[in-house]
Amino acid sequence: MITFIRWYLMKTKEIKLKLAFYKLLEQGVKEVTDNQDELKKQIIHEFAEIIHQNPTAPETE
Repeated sequence: MITFIRWYLMKTKEIKLKLAFYKLLEQGVKEVTDNQDELKKQIIHEFAEIIHQNPTAPETE
């Protein structure tokens, strides 16, 4: 009987951890989708900075 109780407590903790993880994941996805335009602008800006810092590009013939 004790092992069943321990198993039950272990499973409830496992389920709570999984739910907390999925909640954080869901919030992150929601944050990204809500600020999609700002995120695109930021990525493009950072990409442009990288290009300007390294102007040497392979030449195509």
